[in-house]
Amino acid sequence: MLGAGVTVVDSNNHSQLFAGVLTCCYSSLVSVITEAIEIPQFIGRSYLVYDNREILKRVSGSRSNIFMRFKTVVKDGLLMWRGDGTIKTNSDFISLGLRDGNIVFSYNLGSGMVTIIVNGSFNDGRWHRVKAVRDGQSGKVTVDDYGAKTGKSPGLMRQLNINGVLYV
Repeated sequence: MLGAGVTVVDSNNHSQLFAGVLTCCYSSLVSVITEAIEIPQFIGRSYLVYDNREILKRVSGSRSNIFMRFKTVVKDGLLMWRGDGTIKTNSDFISLGLRDGNIVFSYNLGSGMVTIIVNGSFNDGRWHRVKAVRDGQSGKVTVDDYGAKTGKSPGLMRQLNINGVLYV
């Protein structure tokens, strides 16, 4: 059952965010699902919204730890995104998704974006484990315990300063 601070949203036409860029924008009718669910499952038009402060502080500040299990047959999609409501040049955000079946971990701390890509076919319909860690400017992504990929954001900024909700 989902706890306080979590909303399941079902929408036929909602904005899709990927790597901090608004890729499409439709006006939509959004319905909030209020029944209890034990294991969230998505069919391509649903997502979770976390607004609980205890959850949100885990994905901001000087360090972020993300661990997720997923399976999909879709080659492009967003697994997680958090940022402020408006996308501006060098606005802070953090995202995790798939592009052409590859895992993509991106973030911007206010002085430029970094994108870390783990190549593979992670849209094979099997369960995968992804761990994305950001410590200051440095980021590391590991998928299914294979070798980690690393990256570092440009500039001097080291904190992820965001006030928006977390989308999964």
